Amino acid sequence: MAGFNDGYSLEAASDGREFLAPDIHGVPSVKMTIRHAESDVFRRVKAVELAGLSGALSGVTDEIERAALVEASVIRSLSHLICAWELDEECTQPNVLALLTARPYLVKWLDAQSVRSADFFVPASTA
Repeated sequence: MAGFNDGYSLEAASDGREFLAPDIHGVPSVKMTIRHAESDVFRRVKAVELAGLSGALSGVTDEIERAALVEASVIRSLSHLICAWELDEECTQPNVLALLTARPYLVKWLDAQSVRSADFFVPASTA
């Protein structure tokens, strides 16, 4: 019978794993260490963003403006998933946010990669 963690580790989720992020053509090109979507940092940032978003959206009736506010909130949340990279610029929160804002294809990749549990966690032993 499997144990309590069954291969899952909050520590592994929070420490992150190294992946090759794609360029605009989908070719793996830059090493990045990203956290899993279940990491402490991401779950907390996401909660803060969701709490602030309802206030930001109140009174905004234009659908395009509402969508822009939601998109900015999602990008801010996802930016906390990247914890290291091999780029010339230092991996700081403002730099990560600037990169994701300038390259929407990375936002899509990061969102998908951060929930791929098989890439983060080693299956528990069945012995």
